[in-house]
Amino acid sequence: MKAWWPRLTAVDDPAAWSRWLAAWRVWLLIGLAASALAAGLYPWLPFAWRARAEVVVDHDLEAALPAGTDRHLFYYLSRENKKLEALAWADDVLSPVAQALHTSPAALRSGEQLTLRQEKDGLWHFWATAPEPDQARHAAAIWAQAFVAAAQAAQAAAQEAESLRIQQRVVARELAETRLLCAHLEQVQADLQALPAPPEASPWQAWALWERLAWLHGGVGTLPPWPTDRADGQALLQAARELAQARAAACPARLRTLEAQQNALAQAYADAARRARGISPFVRVTASQTHAATLPARRTVGQGTAMLATALLAWAAVGLFVLFRSGRNA
Repeated sequence: MKAWWPRLTAVDDPAAWSRWLAAWRVWLLIGLAASALAAGLYPWLPFAWRARAEVVVDHDLEAALPAGTDRHLFYYLSRENKKLEALAWADDVLSPVAQALHTSPAALRSGEQLTLRQEKDGLWHFWATAPEPDQARHAAAIWAQAFVAAAQAAQAAAQEAESLRIQQRVVARELAETRLLCAHLEQVQADLQALPAPPEASPWQAWALWERLAWLHGGVGTLPPWPTDRADGQALLQAARELAQARAAACPARLRTLEAQQNALAQAYADAARRARGISPFVRVTASQTHAATLPARRTVGQGTAMLATALLAWAAVGLFVLFRSGRNA
């Protein structure tokens, strides 16, 4: 059998090219027939179905970064979108979808059955592919609903963690102030033990005693009158010592209470931060179109694409057949 390809490409045989060009009506008829056949058989062709669910994500940039620059906003959006994307592909979010599609969460991450796209204006599209349209709608709806529930739970936990963090700051400041107060009370007790009773006290000692009395009273009530004899001075000094001792005696219990509050808040904050999963407390995730009955579904291969592909295949098959027969006849 002689080679037919050199004969086809030979430029010194214009008759061969004329026959090819003159048969354009035949080629058009073949393409139309193949396209009509594909259009008629399209409903029964084994193409998979794709359904799309829609979720709205609002990062609330005005509250999250009120004075942020464009660079900060871009970095913030990129970081938070990555966190939300990781949440969408988490095992607990994919588990109900895996049960609906009879597969595993690890297999769903391959991108063959599930696709996540972040469109403009905060629209997130959750695509699911399945052999049947109802199955694809059900899978897309389950995925979007599971993501919304997980994101809202994480956002609520993030708000709780933010509130606990503020409470931690308040308790930590109060604990530091109480420790400083208790230390100062110990110093005041030591000073009062060393001071003599008025009026024998020197002017400097009298001023020191009066200053400590004023601090012990804390600006509440009226200071007792300055004593004029030794008995009144001794009573005044003894009352100051007892007041300082009473206030110092309350320090250990107050410190233990604040430390217990600090530890409880730390544990609650750690738990809330774990449940927040790094999601910002300012993000808002709401379902836009997540009901299975209302989700749009279409085939992975459109009817026009199938018709065009069938026409191309028909042209290629007929062309190869003609070339093969021409080669054999030659």
